[in-house]
Amino acid sequence: MDIQVQDHERDSLAVLAKCIQALRRIAPELPVQAAHVFLTIAITPGIATPQLMGRVRLAQSSCSRNVALLSERHRKGTPGLGLVAAYPDPSDSRRKVMYLTASGRKLAKELVNILNRHSGSHNAIQTQLIELGRQCEAITREVHVLQEMMESATVTPA
Repeated sequence: MDIQVQDHERDSLAVLAKCIQALRRIAPELPVQAAHVFLTIAITPGIATPQLMGRVRLAQSSCSRNVALLSERHRKGTPGLGLVAAYPDPSDSRRKVMYLTASGRKLAKELVNILNRHSGSHNAIQTQLIELGRQCEAITREVHVLQEMMESATVTPA
């Protein structure tokens, strides 16, 4: 069975390809995981490591490695991409919170501009996707709260 990609689907894929080109200008071999981490930090500035790990579905070591790649200094002191900065969490000094740097904000703006230039008739769909994303994030937050409540509840023997 031969399933053809429709013209409007091709247009959407072309926009995605342009976004990937913009990311690859920063780092030609940027891993998809690192791009996902970057976009998640752009969407939720000030996100803490545990929440970032949950959103991108990466183990702590993978999440840290990708944040390091996106930061000023990558592993073993090699230069990173300078797109993300990690700071101690004011509410818990054991955790880090992540923000985009000026370079990161510039890249995020470039990606938004690419999407906006090509959105045309897709604005309604984009609005629905944004709303769906917000709903998913709210559900994810509720699940994490419930998990934390379950973990902190102690069962006392009768």
